[in-house]
Parts: sequence; structure tokens; C-alpha cells
Amino acid sequence: EDRRVFWFNRASFESHREFELIGVLLGVAIYNGVILDVRFPHVVYKKLMRDTLSLADVKMAFPDIGHSLQQLLDFEPASQVEDTFGLCMQLTYEEFGQKLTH
Repeated sequence: EDRRVFWFNRASFESHREFELIGVLLGVAIYNGVILDVRFPHVVYKKLMRDTLSLADVKMAFPDIGHSLQQLLDFEPASQVEDTFGLCMQLTYEEFGQKLTH
């Protein structure tokens, strides 16, 4: 799904220091009133402001995951979620052609 925003590549070879450098450069640009064509998801700006994140933020950044989580929260009876779905929380993604699961 294309939301026309930038996100961080979890498979990046770059060090954390380089991401920090980009953050500093963006901060200096913002401080000096320079408008940059950088579109991060709303959730990134909330994190920068140290604002509390919510399910609505997850839905905005990752609609499919947010919708699925909302369905779990809405399930009745709530005490039966684990027994009914037998959920094992895993995240599978592809990194350099190899599937990884966490």
C-alpha cells in the first residue's frame, strides 16, 4: 500500500549514527525555517514531540495492522480471544531475499 510517506528501512546497512546525523540535519533545517519535502507518517512527528501514541496512530501508519488489532479489541467475549484465535504474535518480513520472523 502506497501512502506516499517515508519510513525507516529495518534492513539498512547504515549505522545508527548516520540516522542520528539525518535527524540533526532535519532539526537544523526546521530550526532555521527551511521547508523540506520530507513526508514522514504522523506517528513519527508524535514520537518527536514525545506525545503518547494510540491505536489511531497505528491505524494511520499501518492500516492493515491497525484494523486487525481493532478487531481483536472488539472481539466478544474478550476473555476468549486467546482460546478462540490461538494467537502467537509474530512479525515476518523479508530482508535481502531472506524471510525473517520475530
